[in-house]
Amino acid sequence: MERNFLQSWLVGMAVLLGGAGVAWAQEPPPQRMPAEDNNQTGEYLQIQPIGPVQQGNVADAQFFRPPDLTNIGNYPEPNYGPFFQYERLYWSLHQPSTTVIGDPATAAGFGSVNDLDTGFMKARFVWGNRFDIGYMQDDDKGWLTSILKTNTQFNTLNSATPTTVFFIDNEPAFGGASTAQFVENSTPTYSSIIVSNTTRMTGIELMRTLRYAVSHDGGVWTFMYGARFFQLHDRYDIEAETLGGDVTVSATETLETTAAPNSYDLGINNNVVGPQIGLSWQHEDDRVVIGADLRAMIGANFQEATLFGYSGSGSTDVVTGVGAQTVGIGIPNQPLDTFHGTKDNVTFAPLGELRLNAQYKVTSNVSLTAGYTALLVTGVGRAANRLEYVLPDSGISNGADKEHFFANGINVGIEVNR
Repeated sequence: MERNFLQSWLVGMAVLLGGAGVAWAQEPPPQRMPAEDNNQTGEYLQIQPIGPVQQGNVADAQFFRPPDLTNIGNYPEPNYGPFFQYERLYWSLHQPSTTVIGDPATAAGFGSVNDLDTGFMKARFVWGNRFDIGYMQDDDKGWLTSILKTNTQFNTLNSATPTTVFFIDNEPAFGGASTAQFVENSTPTYSSIIVSNTTRMTGIELMRTLRYAVSHDGGVWTFMYGARFFQLHDRYDIEAETLGGDVTVSATETLETTAAPNSYDLGINNNVVGPQIGLSWQHEDDRVVIGADLRAMIGANFQEATLFGYSGSGSTDVVTGVGAQTVGIGIPNQPLDTFHGTKDNVTFAPLGELRLNAQYKVTSNVSLTAGYTALLVTGVGRAANRLEYVLPDSGISNGADKEHFFANGINVGIEVNR
Protein backbone atom coordinates (compact mmCIF):
# COMPACT_ATOMS: atom_id res chain seq x y z
CA MET A 1 0.00 0.00 0.00
CA GLU A 2 2.79 2.34 0.94
CA ARG A 3 4.64 1.48 -2.27
CA ASN A 4 1.54 2.33 -4.41
CA PHE A 5 1.09 5.61 -2.54
CA LEU A 6 4.75 6.58 -3.18
CA GLN A 7 4.41 5.82 -6.90
CA SER A 8 1.22 7.87 -7.12
CA TRP A 9 2.91 10.80 -5.32
CA LEU A 10 5.87 10.77 -7.73
CA VAL A 11 3.56 10.67 -10.76
CA GLY A 12 1.56 13.59 -9.35
CA MET A 13 4.70 15.69 -8.81
CA ALA A 14 5.81 15.01 -12.39
CA VAL A 15 2.45 16.12 -13.75
CA LEU A 16 2.51 19.23 -11.57
CA LEU A 17 5.99 20.26 -12.68
CA GLY A 18 5.12 19.60 -16.29
CA GLY A 19 2.03 21.79 -16.02
CA ALA A 20 4.10 24.54 -14.41
CA GLY A 21 6.49 24.37 -17.34
CA VAL A 22 3.60 24.87 -19.72
CA ALA A 23 2.36 27.83 -17.68
CA TRP A 24 5.81 29.41 -17.61
CA ALA A 25 5.86 29.25 -21.44
CA GLN A 26 3.08 31.87 -21.49
CA GLU A 27 5.42 34.53 -20.06
CA PRO A 28 7.08 37.15 -22.39
CA PRO A 29 9.79 35.75 -24.69
CA PRO A 30 13.11 34.98 -23.00
CA GLN A 31 15.97 37.44 -23.07
CA ARG A 32 18.44 37.32 -25.93
CA MET A 33 21.39 34.99 -25.45
CA PRO A 34 24.67 36.71 -24.62
CA ALA A 35 27.67 36.36 -26.86
CA GLU A 36 29.91 33.41 -26.23
CA ASP A 37 33.17 34.12 -24.45
CA ASN A 38 35.34 31.47 -26.10
CA ASN A 39 38.56 32.84 -24.62
CA GLN A 40 37.15 33.21 -21.08
CA THR A 41 38.35 36.83 -21.02
CA GLY A 42 35.11 38.35 -19.80
CA GLU A 43 34.63 40.27 -23.08
CA TYR A 44 32.09 39.79 -25.83
CA LEU A 45 33.19 38.82 -29.33
CA GLN A 46 34.01 41.82 -31.53
CA ILE A 47 31.86 41.13 -34.55
CA GLN A 48 31.67 44.63 -36.06
CA PRO A 49 34.22 47.45 -36.34
CA ILE A 50 32.98 50.00 -33.77
CA GLY A 51 32.01 48.00 -30.71
CA PRO A 52 30.62 44.71 -29.39
CA VAL A 53 27.18 43.52 -30.43
CA GLN A 54 26.04 40.34 -28.75
CA GLN A 55 26.09 37.36 -31.04
CA GLY A 56 22.52 36.42 -30.26
CA ASN A 57 21.28 39.77 -31.64
CA VAL A 58 22.96 39.43 -35.01
CA ALA A 59 21.70 35.87 -35.29
CA ASP A 60 18.18 37.29 -35.10
CA ALA A 61 18.67 39.14 -38.40
CA GLN A 62 16.82 36.47 -40.38
CA PHE A 63 15.64 38.46 -43.37
CA PHE A 64 12.80 36.14 -44.36
CA ARG A 65 11.44 35.36 -40.88
CA PRO A 66 7.81 36.50 -40.44
CA PRO A 67 7.41 39.64 -38.30
CA ASP A 68 6.69 39.24 -34.61
CA LEU A 69 3.11 40.51 -34.15
CA THR A 70 2.97 39.80 -30.41
CA ASN A 71 1.61 42.60 -28.20
CA ILE A 72 2.20 40.85 -24.86
CA GLY A 73 4.53 42.76 -22.52
CA ASN A 74 5.17 45.65 -24.97
CA TYR A 75 6.57 43.23 -27.52
CA PRO A 76 7.85 42.95 -30.24
CA GLU A 77 11.23 44.28 -29.22
CA PRO A 78 13.12 46.85 -31.35
CA ASN A 79 15.82 45.43 -33.61
CA TYR A 80 19.50 45.35 -32.65
CA GLY A 81 22.72 45.13 -34.62
CA PRO A 82 23.68 46.79 -37.91
CA PHE A 83 20.93 48.41 -39.99
CA PHE A 84 20.52 50.01 -43.42
CA GLN A 85 17.90 52.24 -45.03
CA TYR A 86 17.64 53.57 -48.59
CA GLU A 87 15.15 56.20 -49.74
CA ARG A 88 14.45 57.51 -53.23
CA LEU A 89 13.53 61.20 -52.99
CA TYR A 90 11.30 63.40 -55.13
CA TRP A 91 11.74 66.89 -53.69
CA SER A 92 10.94 70.46 -54.65
CA LEU A 93 13.88 72.88 -54.26
CA HIS A 94 12.91 76.45 -53.43
CA GLN A 95 13.77 79.14 -55.99
CA PRO A 96 15.73 82.31 -55.06
CA SER A 97 13.98 85.59 -54.39
CA THR A 98 12.93 87.32 -57.60
CA THR A 99 15.27 90.10 -58.72
CA VAL A 100 15.69 92.19 -61.87
CA ILE A 101 18.17 91.17 -64.55
CA GLY A 102 20.32 94.28 -64.88
CA ASP A 103 20.95 97.36 -62.75
CA PRO A 104 17.72 99.12 -61.66
CA ALA A 105 19.41 102.51 -61.08
CA THR A 106 20.81 102.60 -64.62
CA ALA A 107 17.42 101.65 -66.03
CA ALA A 108 15.81 104.51 -64.11
CA GLY A 109 18.52 106.89 -65.35
CA PHE A 110 17.52 106.08 -68.91
CA GLY A 111 13.85 106.60 -68.08
CA SER A 112 13.06 102.90 -68.43
CA VAL A 113 11.39 100.32 -66.21
CA ASN A 114 13.36 97.10 -66.14
CA ASP A 115 10.73 94.37 -66.30
CA LEU A 116 13.22 91.60 -67.14
CA ASP A 117 13.61 89.59 -63.92
CA THR A 118 14.21 86.11 -62.53
CA GLY A 119 10.52 85.37 -62.01
CA PHE A 120 10.83 82.48 -64.45
CA MET A 121 12.53 80.45 -61.70
CA LYS A 122 10.19 78.03 -59.95
CA ALA A 123 10.45 75.50 -57.10
CA ARG A 124 10.73 72.51 -59.43
CA PHE A 125 10.93 68.86 -58.36
CA VAL A 126 14.07 66.75 -58.71
CA TRP A 127 15.02 63.18 -57.81
CA GLY A 128 17.52 62.32 -55.12
CA ASN A 129 18.87 59.59 -52.83
CA ARG A 130 19.33 59.13 -49.09
CA PHE A 131 21.24 56.41 -47.27
CA ASP A 132 21.05 55.74 -43.52
CA ILE A 133 23.66 53.33 -42.17
CA GLY A 134 24.35 52.47 -38.55
CA TYR A 135 23.99 49.97 -35.73
CA MET A 136 22.29 49.60 -32.36
CA GLN A 137 23.79 47.75 -29.39
CA ASP A 138 22.00 45.72 -26.72
CA ASP A 139 22.20 48.67 -24.32
CA ASP A 140 20.11 50.71 -26.83
CA LYS A 141 23.03 52.96 -27.74
CA GLY A 142 24.41 53.21 -31.26
CA TRP A 143 25.52 55.36 -34.19
CA LEU A 144 23.83 56.66 -37.32
CA THR A 145 25.34 58.02 -40.54
CA SER A 146 23.02 59.64 -43.06
CA ILE A 147 24.06 60.68 -46.59
CA LEU A 148 21.84 62.91 -48.74
CA LYS A 149 22.16 64.01 -52.38
CA THR A 150 19.73 65.44 -54.92
CA ASN A 151 19.96 65.75 -58.67
CA THR A 152 20.37 69.20 -60.24
CA GLN A 153 17.33 71.44 -60.59
CA PHE A 154 17.20 73.51 -63.81
CA ASN A 155 15.40 76.82 -64.43
CA THR A 156 15.88 78.43 -67.87
CA LEU A 157 14.71 81.55 -69.74
CA ASN A 158 15.43 81.44 -73.48
CA SER A 159 14.61 84.56 -75.50
CA ALA A 160 15.30 84.96 -79.23
CA THR A 161 13.92 88.52 -79.35
CA PRO A 162 16.14 91.62 -78.91
CA THR A 163 16.58 92.27 -75.20
CA THR A 164 18.14 95.26 -73.43
CA VAL A 165 19.99 94.73 -70.13
CA PHE A 166 21.07 97.78 -68.09
CA PHE A 167 24.59 97.92 -66.64
CA ILE A 168 26.62 100.32 -64.54
CA ASP A 169 29.31 101.78 -66.83
CA ASN A 170 32.76 101.83 -65.19
CA GLU A 171 34.69 101.74 -68.46
CA PRO A 172 36.91 104.73 -69.33
CA ALA A 173 36.25 106.61 -72.56
CA PHE A 174 38.00 105.45 -75.72
CA GLY A 175 39.28 108.30 -77.88
CA GLY A 176 36.63 110.93 -78.43
CA ALA A 177 33.74 108.49 -78.02
CA SER A 178 32.84 108.96 -74.38
CA THR A 179 29.14 109.46 -75.01
CA ALA A 180 29.05 106.64 -77.54
CA GLN A 181 30.77 104.26 -75.15
CA PHE A 182 28.34 105.13 -72.37
CA VAL A 183 25.35 104.44 -74.60
CA GLU A 184 26.83 101.22 -75.96
CA ASN A 185 28.14 99.76 -72.74
CA SER A 186 25.39 100.74 -70.29
CA THR A 187 22.48 99.52 -72.40
CA PRO A 188 23.69 96.65 -74.58
CA THR A 189 20.98 95.04 -76.68
CA TYR A 190 21.26 91.30 -77.11
CA SER A 191 19.88 89.58 -80.18
CA SER A 192 19.37 86.47 -78.04
CA ILE A 193 19.74 85.71 -74.36
CA ILE A 194 19.66 82.53 -72.26
CA VAL A 195 19.40 82.93 -68.49
CA SER A 196 19.66 79.78 -66.38
CA ASN A 197 19.85 78.79 -62.73
CA THR A 198 20.92 75.38 -61.39
CA THR A 199 20.58 74.17 -57.81
CA ARG A 200 21.48 70.98 -56.00
CA MET A 201 22.20 69.94 -52.45
CA THR A 202 24.15 67.26 -50.66
CA GLY A 203 25.16 66.47 -47.10
CA ILE A 204 26.30 63.99 -44.48
CA GLU A 205 25.64 63.66 -40.76
CA LEU A 206 27.04 61.50 -37.96
CA MET A 207 24.81 61.03 -34.92
CA ARG A 208 25.09 59.22 -31.60
CA THR A 209 21.75 57.54 -30.85
CA LEU A 210 20.18 56.74 -27.46
CA ARG A 211 17.01 54.65 -27.67
CA TYR A 212 14.60 54.54 -24.73
CA ALA A 213 12.57 51.55 -23.58
CA VAL A 214 9.24 50.81 -25.21
CA SER A 215 6.58 52.94 -23.52
CA HIS A 216 3.28 51.62 -22.16
CA ASP A 217 1.49 52.63 -25.38
CA GLY A 218 4.04 50.87 -27.61
CA GLY A 219 5.97 53.97 -28.70
CA VAL A 220 9.76 54.13 -28.91
CA TRP A 221 11.67 57.41 -28.48
CA THR A 222 15.25 57.93 -29.68
CA PHE A 223 17.45 60.94 -28.85
CA MET A 224 20.33 61.84 -31.19
CA TYR A 225 23.26 64.24 -31.09
CA GLY A 226 26.24 64.77 -33.36
CA ALA A 227 27.43 66.90 -36.29
CA ARG A 228 26.19 67.65 -39.80
CA PHE A 229 27.55 69.04 -43.05
CA PHE A 230 25.12 70.45 -45.61
CA GLN A 231 26.01 71.98 -48.97
CA LEU A 232 23.73 73.99 -51.24
CA HIS A 233 25.26 74.67 -54.65
CA ASP A 234 23.63 77.43 -56.68
CA ARG A 235 24.74 78.66 -60.12
CA TYR A 236 23.46 81.57 -62.21
CA ASP A 237 24.47 81.94 -65.84
CA ILE A 238 23.75 84.41 -68.66
CA GLU A 239 24.73 83.63 -72.24
CA ALA A 240 23.93 86.40 -74.73
CA GLU A 241 24.81 87.62 -78.21
CA THR A 242 25.34 91.36 -78.64
CA LEU A 243 23.19 92.82 -81.39
CA GLY A 244 25.36 94.48 -84.03
CA GLY A 245 24.42 97.84 -85.53
CA ASP A 246 25.09 101.53 -85.50
CA VAL A 247 24.54 103.92 -82.60
CA THR A 248 24.22 107.57 -83.67
CA VAL A 249 25.95 109.79 -81.18
CA SER A 250 25.66 113.07 -83.08
CA ALA A 251 25.37 114.37 -86.63
CA THR A 252 29.07 113.75 -87.09
CA GLU A 253 29.72 110.72 -84.84
CA THR A 254 28.55 107.12 -85.19
CA LEU A 255 29.47 104.02 -83.19
CA GLU A 256 29.42 100.91 -85.38
CA THR A 257 29.16 97.68 -83.39
CA THR A 258 29.48 94.03 -84.33
CA ALA A 259 27.82 90.94 -82.87
CA ALA A 260 29.80 89.19 -80.09
CA PRO A 261 29.21 86.58 -77.36
CA ASN A 262 28.74 87.65 -73.73
CA SER A 263 28.82 85.45 -70.63
CA TYR A 264 28.25 85.91 -66.88
CA ASP A 265 28.68 82.76 -64.78
CA LEU A 266 28.38 83.04 -60.99
CA GLY A 267 28.48 79.96 -58.75
CA ILE A 268 28.05 79.82 -54.95
CA ASN A 269 28.79 76.92 -52.60
CA ASN A 270 26.98 77.27 -49.28
CA ASN A 271 28.94 75.00 -46.93
CA VAL A 272 26.94 74.74 -43.71
CA VAL A 273 28.49 72.84 -40.80
CA GLY A 274 27.71 72.60 -37.11
CA PRO A 275 26.39 70.56 -34.15
CA GLN A 276 23.00 68.88 -34.44
CA ILE A 277 20.46 67.27 -32.15
CA GLY A 278 17.49 65.12 -33.07
CA LEU A 279 14.49 63.33 -31.65
CA SER A 280 12.54 60.51 -33.28
CA TRP A 281 9.43 58.54 -32.34
CA GLN A 282 8.06 55.26 -33.71
CA HIS A 283 4.96 53.22 -32.97
CA GLU A 284 4.43 49.68 -34.24
CA ASP A 285 1.01 48.11 -34.73
CA ASP A 286 1.13 44.66 -36.30
CA ARG A 287 2.89 45.15 -39.65
CA VAL A 288 2.49 48.95 -39.78
CA VAL A 289 4.99 51.34 -38.16
CA ILE A 290 4.50 55.11 -38.11
CA GLY A 291 7.14 57.59 -37.03
CA ALA A 292 8.38 61.18 -36.91
CA ASP A 293 11.92 62.52 -36.91
CA LEU A 294 12.92 66.10 -36.03
CA ARG A 295 16.47 67.47 -36.34
CA ALA A 296 17.92 70.92 -35.62
CA MET A 297 21.41 72.24 -36.40
CA ILE A 298 23.16 75.43 -35.32
CA GLY A 299 25.31 75.99 -38.41
CA ALA A 300 27.93 78.34 -39.78
CA ASN A 301 27.78 78.86 -43.55
CA PHE A 302 31.14 79.24 -45.26
CA GLN A 303 30.07 80.74 -48.57
CA GLU A 304 32.36 80.46 -51.60
CA ALA A 305 31.36 82.61 -54.60
CA THR A 306 33.21 82.44 -57.94
CA LEU A 307 32.52 84.52 -61.06
CA PHE A 308 33.76 84.03 -64.62
CA GLY A 309 32.73 85.91 -67.74
CA TYR A 310 33.36 88.11 -70.76
CA SER A 311 31.41 91.10 -72.06
CA GLY A 312 31.07 93.77 -74.73
CA SER A 313 31.63 93.63 -78.47
CA GLY A 314 34.06 95.02 -81.00
CA SER A 315 33.12 98.43 -82.35
CA THR A 316 34.37 101.28 -84.48
CA ASP A 317 33.89 104.95 -83.60
CA VAL A 318 33.57 107.01 -86.77
CA VAL A 319 33.75 110.83 -86.57
CA THR A 320 33.18 112.83 -89.78
CA GLY A 321 33.53 116.50 -90.62
CA VAL A 322 35.90 118.68 -88.64
CA GLY A 323 38.28 116.52 -86.62
CA ALA A 324 37.34 113.43 -88.57
CA GLN A 325 38.81 110.23 -87.17
CA THR A 326 38.10 106.51 -86.99
CA VAL A 327 38.94 104.61 -83.81
CA GLY A 328 38.67 100.81 -83.59
CA ILE A 329 37.68 99.37 -80.22
CA GLY A 330 38.36 95.69 -79.60
CA ILE A 331 38.26 92.87 -82.13
CA PRO A 332 35.20 92.53 -84.36
CA ASN A 333 32.90 89.65 -83.35
CA GLN A 334 34.81 89.13 -80.09
CA PRO A 335 34.13 90.30 -76.49
CA LEU A 336 35.89 93.42 -75.33
CA ASP A 337 36.76 92.18 -71.85
CA THR A 338 37.16 89.01 -69.77
CA PHE A 339 36.94 88.92 -65.97
CA HIS A 340 37.18 86.59 -62.96
CA GLY A 341 36.50 87.15 -59.28
CA THR A 342 35.99 85.33 -55.97
CA LYS A 343 34.47 86.30 -52.65
CA ASP A 344 34.22 84.31 -49.38
CA ASN A 345 32.14 85.15 -46.33
CA VAL A 346 30.61 83.46 -43.28
CA THR A 347 26.98 83.70 -42.16
CA PHE A 348 24.87 82.23 -39.37
CA ALA A 349 22.79 79.39 -40.88
CA PRO A 350 20.48 77.34 -38.62
CA LEU A 351 18.87 74.28 -40.21
CA GLY A 352 15.77 72.30 -39.33
CA GLU A 353 14.41 69.07 -40.80
CA LEU A 354 11.17 67.14 -40.28
CA ARG A 355 10.61 63.57 -41.51
CA LEU A 356 7.25 61.77 -41.32
CA ASN A 357 7.37 58.10 -42.29
CA ALA A 358 5.18 55.01 -42.47
CA GLN A 359 6.53 51.47 -42.81
CA TYR A 360 5.08 48.11 -43.71
CA LYS A 361 6.94 45.13 -42.26
CA VAL A 362 7.36 42.53 -44.99
CA THR A 363 9.44 40.31 -42.71
CA SER A 364 10.84 40.65 -39.23
CA ASN A 365 13.85 42.61 -40.52
CA VAL A 366 12.73 44.09 -43.86
CA SER A 367 10.24 46.95 -44.25
CA LEU A 368 8.95 49.09 -47.11
CA THR A 369 8.86 52.81 -46.28
CA ALA A 370 7.11 55.94 -47.56
CA GLY A 371 6.91 59.44 -46.15
CA TYR A 372 7.31 63.19 -46.37
CA THR A 373 10.36 65.36 -45.59
CA ALA A 374 10.68 69.14 -45.16
CA LEU A 375 14.03 70.95 -44.76
CA LEU A 376 14.59 74.64 -44.03
CA VAL A 377 17.92 76.47 -43.81
CA THR A 378 18.53 80.19 -43.59
CA GLY A 379 21.58 82.41 -44.06
CA VAL A 380 22.44 81.12 -47.55
CA GLY A 381 23.48 82.96 -50.70
CA ARG A 382 21.71 82.52 -54.04
CA ALA A 383 23.73 83.35 -57.15
CA ALA A 384 21.00 85.20 -59.09
CA ASN A 385 20.83 87.89 -56.40
CA ARG A 386 24.57 88.43 -55.98
CA LEU A 387 25.62 89.32 -59.55
CA GLU A 388 26.61 92.98 -59.97
CA TYR A 389 25.78 94.19 -63.50
CA VAL A 390 28.88 96.32 -64.12
CA LEU A 391 30.84 96.88 -67.32
CA PRO A 392 33.43 96.03 -68.31
CA ASP A 393 34.06 93.79 -65.25
CA SER A 394 30.99 92.48 -63.47
CA GLY A 395 31.34 91.66 -59.77
CA ILE A 396 29.94 89.78 -56.77
CA SER A 397 27.66 91.69 -54.40
CA ASN A 398 28.36 91.81 -50.68
CA GLY A 399 24.64 91.68 -49.90
CA ALA A 400 21.89 89.15 -50.57
CA ASP A 401 23.82 86.44 -48.70
CA LYS A 402 21.20 85.64 -46.03
CA GLU A 403 18.31 84.09 -47.93
CA HIS A 404 16.06 81.25 -46.81
CA PHE A 405 16.10 77.91 -48.61
CA PHE A 406 13.27 75.38 -48.37
CA ALA A 407 13.06 71.87 -49.80
CA ASN A 408 10.29 69.34 -49.34
CA GLY A 409 8.80 66.26 -50.97
CA ILE A 410 8.07 62.57 -50.77
CA ASN A 411 10.41 59.65 -50.19
CA VAL A 412 9.98 55.89 -50.69
CA GLY A 413 12.45 53.14 -49.87
CA ILE A 414 13.42 50.01 -48.00
CA GLU A 415 14.66 49.43 -44.46
CA VAL A 416 16.71 46.47 -43.19
CA ASN A 417 16.97 45.55 -39.48
CA ARG A 418 16.24 49.06 -38.21
